[in-house]
Amino acid sequence: PQTVYFSGEELAAMSENMEGNFEGVGVEFLVQKDSLMVVAAIPGGPSEAAGIRAGDRIVEVEGEPISGPTLTNSRVMALLKGPRGTKVHLAVHRRGRTLDIHLERDRIPIQSVVAAFLLEEEVGYIKAIRFAANTAQEFEEAMDLLAQQGASSVIVDLRGNGGGYLNAVVEMVDLFLDKDPARRLRNSESTDREAVFGRGEAAGTVSHDHHHGGTRSP
Repeated sequence: PQTVYFSGEELAAMSENMEGNFEGVGVEFLVQKDSLMVVAAIPGGPSEAAGIRAGDRIVEVEGEPISGPTLTNSRVMALLKGPRGTKVHLAVHRRGRTLDIHLERDRIPIQSVVAAFLLEEEVGYIKAIRFAANTAQEFEEAMDLLAQQGASSVIVDLRGNGGGYLNAVVEMVDLFLDKDPARRLRNSESTDREAVFGRGEAAGTVSHDHHHGGTRSP
């Protein structure tokens, strides 16, 4: 589903992840079929350093089984987030075997643009994994860097992007639009509203994206 209800507690935790650094193990996850599936290990975090991968399922935390109908986003956050320097033991299920992984929680950098480089002589590549408060600035800096390297078109990779703030998306798209035309934004009720935007700095570049949504990050 593309729409998910958040309690006040879950929304506060999610906002923390989107606004700045937080402390925890550094995974993006989905609660799927009553179990915790890792979508991605956040670059630079303890989980990435320990070898946790996308597709892993965390089945125990400190020896306590966590799978089942009582597993919620807020429970996962409570189990995995914690002060920097505290330790946590995870049992991780991967392709028919269970791995014991010991982690030390740390401050997790919230970085949205995790890759920006030239694929070919004039074709750039940018990967954005979330739409957070700082995403548009990171994206614009990546676009400027690629332009300096000679890119005249860019592939924008949104695979695995868990979504986030609409205004961050608008500011990113803004770079690709001509300055004059009015654009329409369509909401979930399929009603349109007009919005005029378009700075046009990158108008004419090619963007290509894939989006799969719905992750959390403790």
